[in-house]
Amino acid sequence: MFQTYGGNLHISSQVPEKGFGIHSPLPSLPAFPAHATMSVPGLVYASSSLTSPLSPSTSSFNKWYNEVHIPDVLSLHGTSSAFRYANADPTATPQFLALYPLADLATPSSEELKAVPITHEIFPAPSHNASDVVEFRSRLYEHIQSYEPEDQPGIYHLNPRSGLVEL
Repeated sequence: MFQTYGGNLHISSQVPEKGFGIHSPLPSLPAFPAHATMSVPGLVYASSSLTSPLSPSTSSFNKWYNEVHIPDVLSLHGTSSAFRYANADPTATPQFLALYPLADLATPSSEELKAVPITHEIFPAPSHNASDVVEFRSRLYEHIQSYEPEDQPGIYHLNPRSGLVEL
């Protein structure tokens, strides 16, 4: 399920069995423009930062994000891969970035997004809600162009037909 390309974590669409953690809705993404009538590939840009002394350790947060949250997101219609990054400056915010390529920005549905759990036992009681101790920011980006120089093989690019980031 986990693969590394060029030192970056790539998580495939194989989702392990769920069944642990407490469910609470994920903050909503902005609505996709109503004028869109055809499939438009793009990205979900999701940043996060631990914001409280009560936050779990960075390693615990990353374990939850990689092993629980990303599989929950990948179970949504229209998502098949995720890429996570840590800020190269450990004192800067946001601390983490996740990119979710989408074949069509109109998916997943807002109801599906609301059902993604962001609560888990690693977060402080009584709510166990990540949003109490983590700042999440999400944005949708529409694909407008790919630049793929022939003399630089092996760089990431967005496949405009599938909406997936590829080597």
